[in-house]
Amino acid sequence: MSQHYLPFSQVVEEIKQLCRKQVSGSLFISTDCNRSAHVIIEGGEINYIYYFNKHGIEALDAMFDISNARHQFQEGMLTDQHTPLPPTHEIIKTLADLAPKEIPKDVTPEPVFECSDAQKSILEDCLAEYIGPVAGFICEDTLNSVLNLEAALDKLAAEIPDDNESLLFKKDVIKKLGI
Repeated sequence: MSQHYLPFSQVVEEIKQLCRKQVSGSLFISTDCNRSAHVIIEGGEINYIYYFNKHGIEALDAMFDISNARHQFQEGMLTDQHTPLPPTHEIIKTLADLAPKEIPKDVTPEPVFECSDAQKSILEDCLAEYIGPVAGFICEDTLNSVLNLEAALDKLAAEIPDDNESLLFKKDVIKKLGI
């Protein structure tokens, strides 16, 4: 995972390179606004996009608000999730058009809330039950951008698309943390 936030144009360039190499795997993206994205590439073709509770073309169109992001590619990590999308070259062009052209200063947030390793583990494990392996990535960014555990719980729950599952996540965490 890239440790610092990069201009989104650099993340788009990474997507382009992965497609050119015809790799297969999952690219997890976390924005400096604490939103997550997931791009699945199979044999160099993009066949799934998720961004902030949206899927497919709707997710692609919503990515206009990404300025800076961190990313991690996990080769071979595929799912059965597929969404109707335009051809990969059109997706890359759209992303490149959406990406800001100027390179901003490093915007990596300073940690403002410290939680114990046990708390972090509970948060990550519970969130992973609902959103999968990107949970660790999302937890790290969330814990670096909130003032307290309650705010962290609210932000993490917002990453779960289904409202009922979001509530179940909160209840599960509260029970496991004993609060």
